[in-house]
Amino acid sequence: MDSVNACDPSKVAAQLESVLFENWVEESTVKYSTVFCCLHNPVNKNFRRQVLLGEISSKQLVNMSPDEVYDYLF
Repeated sequence: MDSVNACDPSKVAAQLESVLFENWVEESTVKYSTVFCCLHNPVNKNFRRQVLLGEISSKQLVNMSPDEVYDYLF
């Protein structure tokens, strides 16, 4: 599942969940909640678009620090 067809929300979501599980098994609940909140906040439309289009990969997203996420949001 290395390559994702950008703009296919189901495939992007599946890859994101896979990467979360692979990299954050013990912390996946906290990380999942953080990612979920960022992607579902109506203010973060541009951030969500970047993830959907593959400008921010799933692997990159789950490895971002809070400061890196903040930089993308504002």
